[in-house]
Amino acid sequence: MRASIRIAGGCLAACALSSTGTGVAAARPVPTAQVQMPTTDQAPWREMARIDLDFATALIRSQYIGAVYPDPASFAKTVEAARMQALRDLPKVGSFAGYRALLKRFINSFDDEHIGISFFVMQSRLSWPGFLATYQGHRYLTSATSGGDIHDGSEITSCDGVPVETWVERIAQFEGGHAGLESTRASSATAMFVDAGNPFVMRSAACVIDGVSHPLAWRPLPLAEHLANVRASSGSVTRETRISDFSTDGAWVRLGIFQPDSPEEARAFHAVIADAARIRNKSVIVLDVRGNGGGPYNWFMAFLRGLYGDAYADYYARARLAIRAVHRATPEILASYRASDAQGGAVEEPLDLPRGGGTGEDPVNAGIEEALKQGRPWYRNAATPLPRPTDRAPPNPVRAKVYVLTDYRCGSACISFVDELKLFPGVTQIGQDTFVDERTGTPLGMPLPSGNGRVSAATMTRDGRVRGDAVPQKPTYAFDGNIGDDAKVREWIERVVIPSDRSGAR
Repeated sequence: MRASIRIAGGCLAACALSSTGTGVAAARPVPTAQVQMPTTDQAPWREMARIDLDFATALIRSQYIGAVYPDPASFAKTVEAARMQALRDLPKVGSFAGYRALLKRFINSFDDEHIGISFFVMQSRLSWPGFLATYQGHRYLTSATSGGDIHDGSEITSCDGVPVETWVERIAQFEGGHAGLESTRASSATAMFVDAGNPFVMRSAACVIDGVSHPLAWRPLPLAEHLANVRASSGSVTRETRISDFSTDGAWVRLGIFQPDSPEEARAFHAVIADAARIRNKSVIVLDVRGNGGGPYNWFMAFLRGLYGDAYADYYARARLAIRAVHRATPEILASYRASDAQGGAVEEPLDLPRGGGTGEDPVNAGIEEALKQGRPWYRNAATPLPRPTDRAPPNPVRAKVYVLTDYRCGSACISFVDELKLFPGVTQIGQDTFVDERTGTPLGMPLPSGNGRVSAATMTRDGRVRGDAVPQKPTYAFDGNIGDDAKVREWIERVVIPSDRSGAR
């Protein structure tokens, strides 16, 4: 039977523990009922870390596409190196913070945004020195200051004699992100001055801020206050999809998602697709994809066809057509794909490319099933070419100047949307670098044995994708302020981007 208990150490949610089972298998993910969970008189977080680590390792080995394609021998070494690092970390785990840090470092060591872990448990015991850091304009600046002689917008250059960039690299091991990328600097900066008890990164004692050394007085930080500070410092984004007016004769198209989760969200997206042709003759169109985490390509292609018309969109939007997907073939993946297809009826999804086959069964599912019958570990999609509708480019039906507004949180299919748009003449990316991704995708997620969260691993990869792994799309015009401040972003576009673009200045 399962029992819910609250373990000391700042855990906001109950932590589910089981007392039945016999251990963790080496290859296949293990159902929770088979796992021997610790009792409360043991070191619970350390033991849960070990069990969840074993489970995550088994999931990645048994379901991740990289374990069988393209270089399984190299990936096996990567998995083992990551596991050995986690085992070295294990003796320091004595709280939820250490448990979380160990598993996050393990997952992040794969450098694949489609291998992930999320937690249902949140750390409630936090400390801070009275300010946060944000990354803006290639500098680390103070924000959310709470009095004293440190004010918002002051530049932080080092802490404890160590350059702030080095601190960011340390923190990124646990918060995620590739070294040297703008998106990694931004996400790690937010965590730099929040002490959640991570035993592997010690908090700093003094920092040089605006050229002056300041000792840091760490004090408790209520979680609600911290979340409010983060929202105020970095802005919040919505899942909204709609068209609104911009400036004197422009249109603002908010595309917060490419994967509607409900019929209501799907209807809103379909409404934008249907209404897109109406804004073609505006002077300016801003396509706002800030915070868009991706989804199926179908949605953004339907929008592009709505805005530009089928002939023009299909002539230029060719980036995705170079891709041939390779899927891992396992019974769990096949079941997950079929379950996803069955649930898809609740949301009416537009069609991008012909499915083919003519049998009603998704050809990917049929291909995986055949691979399983033949004992093959993966299945490669047949090419599905979409011939150009004409030999010459059709006339552009859109009179407006088109900008695509991105931020560090534009990921996965959102980046692919920008890939396609940059093939359209006259489209300009503005804002911040996008996030990055590998060629992998379609994660399969399973709950951790502890009940504390979920771990997921990509089940496919994209042969032929032109954009490389961990390569962001970079804007022509970069915004160096708070990208979440909608009023300031709109003002910047009107006063800086549009005049500079028209004059050819950058």
